[in-house]
Amino acid sequence: RVSAQHQWLVASLSSKSIRLFTLSMALWRVVGGADKGGIVVRAGRELKSEERGSRLSTGALVEELEVVSDRLHYRLKQGTGPAKGWVSLRVSGKALLEAAEAAVGLAVTMTTANSPPLATGKVQSFNGVDLDDLRRRADSDSGRYTQGCLDPEPEAWDGLKPPPSRGMFVRDSTGRPQAGKIWNPQLACVPDKVRATTPFEEHMKGKPVNSYHSDMNALIETGEGPVGHWYGLKFPYTLDLIDRYGAAFLTRAFHAAGTLCKSNSVTKISVMPFVGGSMSLKCFLTVEYAQADDSLHTELFVKYPFPAGTPHEQKERWVSRFVMNNDGPEIDFARILSSGAPMKCPKYYFGDICLKTGTALLITEKLPLPGGSDDFGPYELEAIPYKSVDYLLDIPDRYYEAMTRSIARLAAWGKCGRLGRDIEDVFPPPTTPPLFMGTAKRVENFLEFLFKCGSCCVPEEIIGKHGQVNESEWFVQTLRQGLPEV
Repeated sequence: RVSAQHQWLVASLSSKSIRLFTLSMALWRVVGGADKGGIVVRAGRELKSEERGSRLSTGALVEELEVVSDRLHYRLKQGTGPAKGWVSLRVSGKALLEAAEAAVGLAVTMTTANSPPLATGKVQSFNGVDLDDLRRRADSDSGRYTQGCLDPEPEAWDGLKPPPSRGMFVRDSTGRPQAGKIWNPQLACVPDKVRATTPFEEHMKGKPVNSYHSDMNALIETGEGPVGHWYGLKFPYTLDLIDRYGAAFLTRAFHAAGTLCKSNSVTKISVMPFVGGSMSLKCFLTVEYAQADDSLHTELFVKYPFPAGTPHEQKERWVSRFVMNNDGPEIDFARILSSGAPMKCPKYYFGDICLKTGTALLITEKLPLPGGSDDFGPYELEAIPYKSVDYLLDIPDRYYEAMTRSIARLAAWGKCGRLGRDIEDVFPPPTTPPLFMGTAKRVENFLEFLFKCGSCCVPEEIIGKHGQVNESEWFVQTLRQGLPEV
């Protein structure tokens, strides 16, 4: 959800058209505070709300998010200071910020539509794009400029579920360890017998649900853990078993995984449950070793499965384990690739899976994550964002860009051999995935939503004047065929 003053971009691509639309954003320049190193920034609209850690520098350029009386909610575009916050427009009649020249909207359509050119005033660039160069290239292709539009300002927050406070990125360190600064990827020496992925296709895929019920109930009756596929150890799969198996199990497990020297051992553990996420249960372990070692973490993170005691629980576990293969790939990546990946990963200590029941366990280092309202600096860890509320993040796009870059880098390292010359034998390219949860049946609903509610993203020739969809167009046929797989 964005304000009409925020930049908005829609791109429509086909063999015949490219259309880009942006709207202007209101910008302000900081003119006060020169004698004090900038102006005060607060976390909230109220003048008594908490001050941010640093001032907004004089001369800084900020984007307007909201103005209430003489208070401006901003996002930093140029200069130094908090990335986001509230400032006063004036104090005692003296202006602290002045309206700057707004960035003018730009739209290009690579068609022959007779639409008037868009006046761009004095603006020569927008978000790093040279507008004059873009105009020249568009004109060379008989391009024309047109204006885009947005829906009206969304309704104000209803106050029933106020969003939780959230820390922001600050340009200076907060003093916490810069956990992401140093990363020297080095693949672990994994023995050939365990340098393979979970044999889901051969031993797990399509397991009859009744067979799973029988195997799971038999395991529960024993009161013990299942035997793992990779290391042949009986491992705990409930919080009680993790506590009961204790230090002796961790010693055997870490020795088997090669993450603890044979001459060392775990001598003591304490278990603390943790609530979070939606794919498994979690807990924290605090451990002590017979021989202290800087390379060994004393704070560990454990993922273990949800209960599977009732028929309903077992049906859900069967889908996640024997249809969707949720746990195997995560453990495989942690065991084989995490220490040599191009992005920093939590250190792997142990992981295994039982092929009969799909029960799994994963133990890694515990990341020292800050509280949800704590600010974070360069290379420092950030609190885990809440799901499905991207609008609470400072700049949501940057999170997706960072994840996409990491995924692309991982794929590139795999292709060029930096993850091992046999990587595509160990991790064979996936076949076309099964269509889970009625995806094929929902394709028509997806397309109906796109053509009716998202028609601005669809090339003009796809939808006629009366709203009929041209089913013969390549765009529609390709989308209909590819959407289920995507």
